[in-house]
Amino acid sequence: MNEEIRNLLNRAREVAVSATETAGQALNAAGRKANAIWDLARCNLQLNDIRGEIDRLLRELGSMVYRTHVRPDTPSDDLPRKLSELDGLYARLAEIEKELEELKIKQLCPVCGCGYDKQDAFCRSCGHAMGGRTGPSADN
Repeated sequence: MNEEIRNLLNRAREVAVSATETAGQALNAAGRKANAIWDLARCNLQLNDIRGEIDRLLRELGSMVYRTHVRPDTPSDDLPRKLSELDGLYARLAEIEKELEELKIKQLCPVCGCGYDKQDAFCRSCGHAMGGRTGPSADN
């Protein structure tokens, strides 16, 4: 085979391998981005569900309290259990809000899709320069 053709085929193979690697990296980045979007959506759905449960429970508690006001002889044995349930819902709500805040702080590198913090100047995985600080001159 002619040397020029061999060189051309080798170069074409190198380009194909490079394109395949780049496409793989892009797919990985897209997958990470999709996972991050899913995590945000999941947290928001959980928040809405818990807030709905809190509203329902507060209505029940309000009705119970009012019934004991109108009819003092009305038993309110269920009140402590419902209040404890409400405490648990508020604790879970706080956990999910914290998780959501942490997810919002975390950004994804547009090159490799790995997570980084907003204050990072460079991606910790691939070294891509981020939109934030860019080195010592940013401190001045």
